[in-house]
Amino acid sequence: MRFLAMTNHYVFEPEFCNPAAGWEKGRVEKNVRDSRDQILQGLPTFPGLVALNDWLEQSCLELWRQTAHGTLPDMIADVWAEEQAALMPLPPAFDGFIELSKRVSPTCLISFEHEEDQETIRGDRFPDAKATAFRRHSPTVPSACGSIQTGWLSRPKAVSCANIPA
Repeated sequence: MRFLAMTNHYVFEPEFCNPAAGWEKGRVEKNVRDSRDQILQGLPTFPGLVALNDWLEQSCLELWRQTAHGTLPDMIADVWAEEQAALMPLPPAFDGFIELSKRVSPTCLISFEHEEDQETIRGDRFPDAKATAFRRHSPTVPSACGSIQTGWLSRPKAVSCANIPA
């Protein structure tokens, strides 16, 4: 539901590739690989991340000025400059974060919504603990969580343990 809310917020319709149909996106992937090879060949050293990001941005813009558009007669930078005038302004940033408070059962189970099974945590000293689960994130739990260890959820999720006593 949150993805659908985001697509409505930014007014676009997602078009997904079919599963196991790599040929549908191969041209895009090849263009990314070729661009990466061109830009990163002879990569100089940088004093910090800000300098690296500035250099990468300038290198990408220069590559756009030199690369012909795949279906139109102009260069990518020229097509982008013409297209920018027709684009809608971006709406305010979409807040995709949802925090849910869940109670840990006496048998050390936390039940997350929209899940068929329950996730087990180690230990029984947190009967009133609150946990926030995020899909598609690393299952790493900070060491400040006391006896809860990395990988305590059976599915890949990350947990914010700010309210769990040490």
